[in-house]
Amino acid sequence: MRFKAAKAPRGLTRERFVEELQAKGLMDVDVPRSTGLLHREPLYNRPQELLPWLYGQDFEIVNDDGLFKEARTFYDEAVKLPVYATKEGQKATDRYVEVILETMCGISAIICLEGHSSAQRTNDVRNSVRSKISRELDQSLDMIAHRGPDSRGIWASEDNRVALSHCRLAINDLTPDGHQPMHDADGEIHIVVNGEIYDYDRIRARLSQEFGYKFQGHSDSELVVALYKYYGTSFLEQLRGEFALCLYDSTTQFFMAARDRYGVKPLLWTLVDGRLLIAPEAKAFLPLGWKPEWDVRALVDESWHFGCRTLFKGVQKVGVSSVRRADSDTYGIGPAWRVSYLYGVWPSGVTGILGYRVSRQGMSPTDTLLCRQPLIPKKKYHVETRTEEEMIAGVRQRLLEAIRLRLRADVPIGIYLSGGIDSSAVAGMVAHLVKEQGEKMGSKDATDRIACFSIAFDKDSGFDESDVAARTASWLDVKQHTLHVGEAEIAASLDDATYHSEHHNMNLNFVGKFALSQVPRELGYRVVLTGEGADEQFVGYPWFIPDFLKERDHSWPDRVIPEEERQLLLEEHRQSLAGFMGSRGANFSTHLPVVVARELNDSITAAALTGYPLPADFWADWVVGQVKGLIPLRLQTIANDVSVRVKHKIQRSWHPVHSGMYIWSKCHLANVMLSCLGDRTEMAHSIEARTPFLDHEMTRYVNNLPPSVKLRYDSITGRFTEKWILREAARPFVSPELYERKKVAYTAPVTYSKNGPLQKCYENLLTKENVEELGFLKWESVMGLRDGLFVKDRKAMRILNVVCQWIILAKRFGITRAEPL
Repeated sequence: MRFKAAKAPRGLTRERFVEELQAKGLMDVDVPRSTGLLHREPLYNRPQELLPWLYGQDFEIVNDDGLFKEARTFYDEAVKLPVYATKEGQKATDRYVEVILETMCGISAIICLEGHSSAQRTNDVRNSVRSKISRELDQSLDMIAHRGPDSRGIWASEDNRVALSHCRLAINDLTPDGHQPMHDADGEIHIVVNGEIYDYDRIRARLSQEFGYKFQGHSDSELVVALYKYYGTSFLEQLRGEFALCLYDSTTQFFMAARDRYGVKPLLWTLVDGRLLIAPEAKAFLPLGWKPEWDVRALVDESWHFGCRTLFKGVQKVGVSSVRRADSDTYGIGPAWRVSYLYGVWPSGVTGILGYRVSRQGMSPTDTLLCRQPLIPKKKYHVETRTEEEMIAGVRQRLLEAIRLRLRADVPIGIYLSGGIDSSAVAGMVAHLVKEQGEKMGSKDATDRIACFSIAFDKDSGFDESDVAARTASWLDVKQHTLHVGEAEIAASLDDATYHSEHHNMNLNFVGKFALSQVPRELGYRVVLTGEGADEQFVGYPWFIPDFLKERDHSWPDRVIPEEERQLLLEEHRQSLAGFMGSRGANFSTHLPVVVARELNDSITAAALTGYPLPADFWADWVVGQVKGLIPLRLQTIANDVSVRVKHKIQRSWHPVHSGMYIWSKCHLANVMLSCLGDRTEMAHSIEARTPFLDHEMTRYVNNLPPSVKLRYDSITGRFTEKWILREAARPFVSPELYERKKVAYTAPVTYSKNGPLQKCYENLLTKENVEELGFLKWESVMGLRDGLFVKDRKAMRILNVVCQWIILAKRFGITRAEPL
């Protein structure tokens, strides 16, 4: 798709454009697309999609009517990927495209934008390219072999333009029929899939009955082939689970890659020497010519945390709710599925999609894939008509179903059990399904005892929940395997945990998760169920409370807090949150910059996210000179990563607590919780984690519930109960202790003994040479950390954790020293 700013014979004004839509009956109606998807929304807001559909691909827009700017902004801000244009004077046929994809558990790709012309591609050249592809794939797969240690497979097209490879962690269908890459019977559709797709028996039966499709095996991954053949790219909305996939259609020379709705499975991309690389972990890029550099801007403004960037310059994540596809002569990326809170609705869909059509003319990027919204979103003023009992039953039913679907596997399944309500609810519901309904835990017989895995920190640390977990395991009559992780174990595992996470974390809880994930693997388990995502869905964090109090809950009049009391509570909890954050070493203020406050409806959750900046005097002078105003900058990063459409909802339609939940899920859940506390540390030991609280059918229901059933205020006691409706739904399955217990975050100890294993580890890392080799820190500021650290100073400990993890990454990845721009 080409946008030209010059005046054109077919130049359009906005008024003319709207008139054309009205004349064609296309205002705010369903528009069929070649993708098989439908649009339903004000279409005149997307001229970059409709104009080529209305007038063909060669269209031009008058420069001064605003349409060019709107269309270009869409690609500059939403796409965040470069558009490749044929160089002046270069023929399209002189461009050669080679696509190499590898996966499991994750996806990587190489797309070469320029190369030999078709006349030059002799048999010798093709054989040489094929050998190069094979070597690169093997070396790259070696870097992520922990994600799939069981087998490898490679497929390449005859002309070597497309190659798929897969290293397998066998979970479902352990026979050769589950081997990947997979293909349809005609040899036209080729796929690789990572993760799990649930409810596949029902979908298989429907496809066989309606279309007569003959499945070759029993793997859930084969659904992708079958669904694509009959539904085109709209098949994505039928997938339920945690997945990342690549698909290549050789008949149309179309390639796409997609992630699940919440981004449980990672997907990164970068550009190296004219080639687009895609992988689940950046380390997979190393054999492909990638030279790691620091993205200092992402470190300072935390766009690696709040957006799509990473710690590595030029390496980005395929963003939450983003989409990219390609055909013969157009290119684009944007939202795959629109998010709308009703209260709030997460539409069915995927986190991200990438796509290309590959032809003799080269790689051709395309326009945006969008899906119609499955529900009409209700606004916050909609009054709920269901009873509390009906809503509790609805949550219970959907969570039980989400867990039941995740018990399907051809290998044993265990549970990560902590001292909190989330994992205890999962364990309790599993026990109910296995003992009372005869469900199997994967390949384990229903008579086998359920296995749970827990972590124990030192008793005197104040952060050990293992006693609570042990009482829960006893109450449920399940087996419990507990791993003690003391200071020595944290020091020993820090290096590898950081390397696999590929980003820093101010708390060392991720090291505990990394160590724990060794235990199920050693005991023969490959799959675990976890409690991640419950706090984000059911208002589980303390910073959600002030956002809840900022506005009355219009949807639940029976629970409305009197206005005067609400205002007093709001101020009280603002101050309480500031004290809580301050005790953890945060630099926290609930007062946002004026513009950001207006954009995000003064979200206190956004302020909490930015509460832990590295002090300005730690940054090198050249960094401070180039990047001004660290706190406002970080808040602006959050605001910039929220689309205009969502900002409109935040300002006018969503309750403030749902706005905070959206921001938190988009930033911290996607980029930290599901990364260093999720896939990265679990897959480091070849463990697949399943997250029933992020089942999209359940979250869609929960997001349709009033805020007051998630966070319950008791006017008699003056106390809030977080995750109230989850507690009620899980009450039959958890002990009275867990039902009544307040939330305690999973946190590693924050201070350690002087001259202990961790201090010795940090002293070896924190040298002048290592710090100066980073290039963006002041040694004079950092050196004092070694002396004042292990004296109960939480803020200093957080800074030390971050700096030492940067040093580890620099050494393990060979990152070059950062220099001023």
